[in-house]
Amino acid sequence: MFLCIFSSHSSTKSNQHHLRLCSLSPTTNPTSWLSPSGRFAFGFYPEGSGFAVGIWLTTNSNMTIVWMAHRNDPPVSIDARLVINNNGSLLLILPGGPVKLISNASEPASSASMLDSWQLRSLQHQFSYFMAEF
Repeated sequence: MFLCIFSSHSSTKSNQHHLRLCSLSPTTNPTSWLSPSGRFAFGFYPEGSGFAVGIWLTTNSNMTIVWMAHRNDPPVSIDARLVINNNGSLLLILPGGPVKLISNASEPASSASMLDSWQLRSLQHQFSYFMAEF
């Protein structure tokens, strides 16, 4: 069972960047989630002839990628999806292809938040090491 991630539309600033379970795609807004300050974004971004999943710095005119999922793989198609499954793992779903693990969770998650430290944190725990500081 796959659940989806979407941005919460709460009126309080502290909840504006919490993500609930749903899906994210390269062409459906939002295609990424911002940290509370807007300095970092996580999600899909254009790469070559397709899209990549990563975290980037949004405060300069050139996109500065700080982390990229499966960086040795070719760009993904317009039909790719990011999901959190019922176990709390973050997955990249490729149409007609494999499901690629981005982060393996140790417990279920019901929501996540993009932090200004460029980490994606679930409600229960931080997603593994996929966004470790460099």
